[in-house]
Amino acid sequence: MLDYKSAKSQLLQMKQAHLEVCQFLGEIDSDFHENAAKTLATRIENLVIEPIDIALKIIDVIEM
Repeated sequence: MLDYKSAKSQLLQMKQAHLEVCQFLGEIDSDFHENAAKTLATRIENLVIEPIDIALKIIDVIEM
């Protein structure tokens, strides 16, 4: 049997780490790097954070 609490905890830690990276990228104010930073932050949100959110929702449903 899977340990859903442990998996949920790890997912929340990963989400927080990636949110911090996105926040850092959003604070970049250099003319040369600003567009690349915002693009990278958006990609992290779409390709990493959204799937983590989906996984967290699935775990919540399983736990119910």
